[in-house]
Amino acid sequence: MSSRTLLGGKVPSSVLKAAKDVKNGKVSRREFLATATALGVTGAAAMSMIGVKPAAAGSHGKMGGELRISMQVKQMTDPRLFDWSEMGNTARHFCEPLVRWNRDFTFSPRLLAGWEANEDATVYTLKLRDNVTWNNGDKCTAEHIAWNLQRWTEGDVEGNSMAARVSSLTKEGVEIVDATTIRLNLTKPDITIIAGMADYPGLIVHPDFGGDLSANPIGTGPYNMVEFEVEVGARYEKRDPAEWYGTAEWGEVKLDSIVYTDYGNDPAPETAAFESGEIDANYETFPAQAELMDGLGFTRSQVATGATIIARGHQSEGSIMANKNFRKALALCVSNADMLEVGQNGIGSVAENHHVGPMHEEYVDLGEKPTQNIEAAKALLESEGLAGAEFTYSYLAGGDYRQSTSEAMISQFREAGLNVEADGRPASDFWSNWLNYPYSTTNWNGRPLGVQIYGLAYRGGVKWNEANYSNAEFDALLDEANSLADPAARSVVMGKLEKILQDDGVIIQPYWRGILCHHSDAVHGYFKHQANEHHLEEVSMG
Repeated sequence: MSSRTLLGGKVPSSVLKAAKDVKNGKVSRREFLATATALGVTGAAAMSMIGVKPAAAGSHGKMGGELRISMQVKQMTDPRLFDWSEMGNTARHFCEPLVRWNRDFTFSPRLLAGWEANEDATVYTLKLRDNVTWNNGDKCTAEHIAWNLQRWTEGDVEGNSMAARVSSLTKEGVEIVDATTIRLNLTKPDITIIAGMADYPGLIVHPDFGGDLSANPIGTGPYNMVEFEVEVGARYEKRDPAEWYGTAEWGEVKLDSIVYTDYGNDPAPETAAFESGEIDANYETFPAQAELMDGLGFTRSQVATGATIIARGHQSEGSIMANKNFRKALALCVSNADMLEVGQNGIGSVAENHHVGPMHEEYVDLGEKPTQNIEAAKALLESEGLAGAEFTYSYLAGGDYRQSTSEAMISQFREAGLNVEADGRPASDFWSNWLNYPYSTTNWNGRPLGVQIYGLAYRGGVKWNEANYSNAEFDALLDEANSLADPAARSVVMGKLEKILQDDGVIIQPYWRGILCHHSDAVHGYFKHQANEHHLEEVSMG
């Protein structure tokens, strides 16, 4: 088993080498599992290669019941345009991905039966399940999947962030081999493409869905969406188990129905709903509320992740943020450790202003950590003729870690003599322009690979490059890193990439977040996923 992939092929030599590196302490167990399974190795085989026993199967919960969850319900149209995890959660119960990133950090097939990569990760073979039926009665075909893959490549579509996730793929590179096989012929080596497919905008839609899932909820999943209203709620009811392909493989889903209710950003109404029994679980508990929820007797689920908060200036031509020394001065103003305490009550770890961390197998410790030095910041601003410079800092005014961190950062900027206008905005206003503010704070989900994050957020010209950062050397090094399946070889390049982002002052990234949620004791099998995803097939009530 340890020498085979999901499709029965031979494991790439880079994975075999990485398995040895795990045993020698050079690569973490968790991140080896992510890379190995992304290249098509079965989860069981990957664990066997490093001497880990698979976790025992969970107990079979009670069938039936309704799960009521508190979560913001955002507009849901075309998954490739999604820019919030909540959007993925409202769609995922009926609209599924090809691949799932599991709680144990492995990748497993969903609509795919399996996949494998060639030795240099330039060709991926995808094997489709042949028993998948859409909830409108149509059979899901290779043509449907190929159509989705091709539309992901459309970089000219406004807001299509999937184009960055599959940047090595062209429409012409999607080849239908037979009724259940698709071959991806990439323009360059890419170890991140499976990880990109597992991200929340990578949900598979029917060619006739019309561009708006909320109006036409066609999907392949175990539930049908029966109600949906933005900022109000959504309701799902179990599909006939005989019609869902997953029943034969994983078993019948247990819940009869799932209901989301949107209580807004203020945690007080959500807490009251918990206490009155109106809801059974929440999407996320902010750190400031964690002890209160614990004290009320609700069960906490917590995970250490690559989720984070990013402060950045938009480097538009002629703006003050285009000045590298000004950005570096901003970083000198901030104590990342202070931000962790203010924003997260210490739940998490201090970050290093380059958006890659110890949870990523390619991470390189650069040695010297970012340190607050107000006097050095003042001197740098003075040398650039920017002492007392003015700018507007926009942030989400929702009373959570994003607001508290932003306001604390503004205070430290002002200590250096900068004139900062605080621009707190409600969610309904803030997110409509999140890519374009002159300076702002946004939160980012954790992702399995550091190179995946860099391709999504810092490569020149990609949709989610909120800093408008462009560096040809960085992009070239990123291409090189994406071609290296061996984590040790990739980390050599990653160290250079981290240093470039840090030296260019592209972002201030104060901390990695520990994320958590709560549920009542009537709920079984509900957990906080490292990417804020809801996988509720095993959840039961009673």
